[in-house]
Amino acid sequence: GLCRRDTKSPAKGAFLLVINPPLLSKFYEDDMEVWISHYLEAAGGAVSRYPGMNASLTETERKTDGLPVLDGLLREFEKIGPKCGVPFDLIPINTKTDTGTT
Repeated sequence: GLCRRDTKSPAKGAFLLVINPPLLSKFYEDDMEVWISHYLEAAGGAVSRYPGMNASLTETERKTDGLPVLDGLLREFEKIGPKCGVPFDLIPINTKTDTGTT
């Protein structure tokens, strides 16, 4: 049970949520759109973000611009790649230093 009289063992609990997706989906999209716009406005308007929003923007940026690789790491790949039979010839899009500055 949830309440244990034995103080040597911690109590354990559980939570179960059962959702009927077709029933929920009728309301979910509209409600989430309203909730997110309200949340963003309350959190600072145009500069605010909701959880996961930065990751989504970063994913879009990476798909367009590629993955940033620091110069030091790039040099290691270029040195180790041929030793493993996998040359690492990369044309940089944006060059960053080891400190992450341009």
